[in-house]
Amino acid sequence: MRALLLITLLSGCGSPAEPQPVMVARDYAEIDAMVFKTSCNFSVCHTAGPRAQGGLDLVTDSYAALFNVAARNPKANGEQRVLVKPCDPENSFLLTKLKLPADGDPGYGAPMPQNSPALPTEQLLAIADWIARGAHRQEPPGTSGSTCTQR
Repeated sequence: MRALLLITLLSGCGSPAEPQPVMVARDYAEIDAMVFKTSCNFSVCHTAGPRAQGGLDLVTDSYAALFNVAARNPKANGEQRVLVKPCDPENSFLLTKLKLPADGDPGYGAPMPQNSPALPTEQLLAIADWIARGAHRQEPPGTSGSTCTQR
């Protein structure tokens, strides 16, 4: 009887291997809150001030720090890449860094977030879509998709 009770109780528990739903950011404000604040600037990586890794401060104004700003990585800079290039996710160095393999790239360095699990595919797609739409700081509510709109 005790074994049956234990099996019944355990069978109701979720398996830790079950996939958990991913909260997907839809616009810049949500990307900032769900990705940058939780994965990039919560510790000592891209914080404000002189300690910001790579000189990238994602605390003070992450949008201004990313939008059309030249990449500091020597290889990316030599390719004239910017961190977030409106309407061009494939040439936005932010997305390149987020998509690098776990062992990094000899020219582009370590993947981001460094020493943490890679972002879920759904979040990467949401960031790519936001960039493809023009990487606007503010978008009308309910905006989605990846059609570029210049303002």
